[in-house]
Amino acid sequence: SAGLPGYSGTGFMEATPNSGSNFSGHPALLTTAPRLDYKVKFRTGGIRYVWVHGFANDGSDDSLHAGINGENPEGARRIDRSFTANTWIWVGQIEGSNPETGDNKATITVPSAGEQTVNIWMREDGLRFDKLILTTDPAFAPSGIGQPESEVEGGKPTTPTLSAARTATGLRLTFTGALQQADTVTGPWTDATATSPHDVTVSTGQKFYRTR
Repeated sequence: SAGLPGYSGTGFMEATPNSGSNFSGHPALLTTAPRLDYKVKFRTGGIRYVWVHGFANDGSDDSLHAGINGENPEGARRIDRSFTANTWIWVGQIEGSNPETGDNKATITVPSAGEQTVNIWMREDGLRFDKLILTTDPAFAPSGIGQPESEVEGGKPTTPTLSAARTATGLRLTFTGALQQADTVTGPWTDATATSPHDVTVSTGQKFYRTR
């Protein structure tokens, strides 16, 4: 989604529709609540303090859950202590006491170095969420739009491109990514066995092309 200035990047995620749904019960929420997954490569295992950048309309849509590798530990259940109505804000506390730390700071425990899956579950619908920070520093507190986005291993994926030029018998398609074709603009789309540039002979009928 877009709108609500104050988020970082080009948009944010929103739990919709905002109709009063609430996923609180554990472990039921693990299989019933909508979930976002992030593949993260950690240098070390151990406790990570969780900070969430979010926007709530009011107290009925101001919480979520965090976790790792499909489990939502008690220390990251119901992150909602400080979301402020109609303001983008950083929240790093749970509603209750964290058994790992003895305070209310939200945490997850990374089991070991290497790739792990960090999870975010919806608790209350209507919450907007756009950035997550994991830190080993219990005294850390983000401000503004927070830290820059972490590096992506191998670099960020590039956006596929497609261009067409006239030839004597049809079109020459120059593209990056995988070329797909369909007889109608709504599909179904199938992969074309082609490398760039690809020459297409114009005949009767129609054909549509795209890249992915």
